[in-house]
Amino acid sequence: MATVNFLYRSTKENEPLNVRLLFRNEEVDYTQGAKTELYIYSHDELMDNEKLSAKHYWLKLHSKKNVKDIDLENKQTEINLKLNSLKNKILKEFHEAEINDIIINKDWLKNILKEHYHPTNVKTDIPSRLITFFDYYVEKRKNELTDARMKGIKVTKKKLQKLESELNCEFDVIDVNEEFKNLFTSFCNSRRYAKNTQQRELSLIKTICRYAKYSGLETHNQLERLRLPKQETKHIHLTFDELEIIEKTDLIHDYLDNARDWLLISCDVGLQKSGILYHLRRVKVNHPRRAKVSH
Repeated sequence: MATVNFLYRSTKENEPLNVRLLFRNEEVDYTQGAKTELYIYSHDELMDNEKLSAKHYWLKLHSKKNVKDIDLENKQTEINLKLNSLKNKILKEFHEAEINDIIINKDWLKNILKEHYHPTNVKTDIPSRLITFFDYYVEKRKNELTDARMKGIKVTKKKLQKLESELNCEFDVIDVNEEFKNLFTSFCNSRRYAKNTQQRELSLIKTICRYAKYSGLETHNQLERLRLPKQETKHIHLTFDELEIIEKTDLIHDYLDNARDWLLISCDVGLQKSGILYHLRRVKVNHPRRAKVSH
């Protein structure tokens, strides 16, 4: 039985993680360690933000639960994909080494790392087309993805299909670069999709492309630099004077009048701290013209 864990051993802020293999043989415990090529932040990310610290991330952020920041969530997903891929590789090779009586030492572990990061046999059964890889990603991670995440993947995939149809082209994973980002945002802007929706979906596409990379596919060297700014969300509100104007406005259609009634009731309910039943009763008493929709 063997276990694999990862550590940040360097005193520097941005160095690769170390891997440690622990196993028992004939009642004796052994430990073999080596440095991986797994960097938390890419060169481009560090160029964009020199304050990033892999050491801080690993010690303070990687194991953080219930993350609400989408960038941190994506980073955790990215690193976990790398860790799981390497861990599975080491354990698989360890099992085969035991069967074939191969000596497991530091040189053996270094050779496993070398083969993992610089494979001599590249897989050919992984789809390189971007939309097809969406399905591959879902199939491989279906037990890990939430319903909300699955819905987001489905929506983004449909948008990509419409974009390809509009441009009469097909995107491969390696095509996700600055030009792709511009085409995607132009498509979304033409349909008036919110800026934050575009930012979230581009982030999802990058996450899936990262998974493609660690599955053996080549990605564009601009991938990590692709970003869209978040737009500050403004909370829309109505003043009491504006509500009064809405209430007194003459409307020529009954459906508009009914819609206005529900709008005013919703505002009344939302402005109070008591129960909804109380508010509906208050609306009947104080606002006769709105009472008809509360029966």
